[in-house]
Amino acid sequence: MSAVVGGSVSTGMILHPSPASPIANRGWADQAERQLTDLGVALPGADAGSESE
Repeated sequence: MSAVVGGSVSTGMILHPSPASPIANRGWADQAERQLTDLGVALPGADAGSESE
């Protein structure tokens, strides 16, 4: 894979919304955004604040 991207590749995981996972279903979008940010993924509009208005 490094030959394809020209360097190292990081991997991570986030919760998947599922009827079998009540924790993943509660506030999934907020949790997923937080987990992606923690993994270093830049999210659109994140610097403007993603608080609900």
